[in-house]
Amino acid sequence: MPATGSIDGETAAARLRRLPKPTRRTRKQYRLTPRGDELFAELLTGDDAPGADEEKAFALKFAFCRHLASEARLALLERRRAGLQERLAEARGTTPRRGDRYIRSLAEHRTESTARDLAWLDELIAAERRAAHPEHTQEGATAS
Repeated sequence: MPATGSIDGETAAARLRRLPKPTRRTRKQYRLTPRGDELFAELLTGDDAPGADEEKAFALKFAFCRHLASEARLALLERRRAGLQERLAEARGTTPRRGDRYIRSLAEHRTESTARDLAWLDELIAAERRAAHPEHTQEGATAS
């Protein structure tokens, strides 16, 4: 340390040089209480607030799916699937056949995106069911 020019400063600097180097700070660890676990599950499985963005709400819940029981995960996926099926039926009924090609293209894109999301959910639901009932997949494998 550079000289400070004062006795008090020199004394403080000498004290600092004698102190042991600081050790790594211990990390705080947080855990959910049993009531916190219950509340977390309720938030993940409950209905969304009216006017909530369905896409964002589902994405957030899906990100934490591993914390849910298998039945709750399956119910979440099936609710999302039912909502997308409704949206797809509505989109197919309202896609313009004529008119502005950009509006038509946008409507077709939304319809195709929803259909892809449904296919993805179907795969997730099938995998979830296989994981919940592995004995059925074994029987099917040996029967074929």
